[in-house]
Amino acid sequence: MAFAPHGFTCTSQEPGRLLTISTPAGVFEAFIADVCSSRIDTGTPTGGTAPEMRAIAARHDVEFLRRSR
Repeated sequence: MAFAPHGFTCTSQEPGRLLTISTPAGVFEAFIADVCSSRIDTGTPTGGTAPEMRAIAARHDVEFLRRSR
């Protein structure tokens, strides 16, 4: 399976909503369920991703990349 780096940005002054659809079913959902059940601090937009969040991501083959400017 090949993956491409990507990201999302809310360009409005108001909070945004995002609907994602991922395949195969169950893979990304398991990652999200693990994050939610862990109740960890997931990080901040300016401070980067928390180490605990990166550990959970690694278990699900998810990688966070630094945004290039």
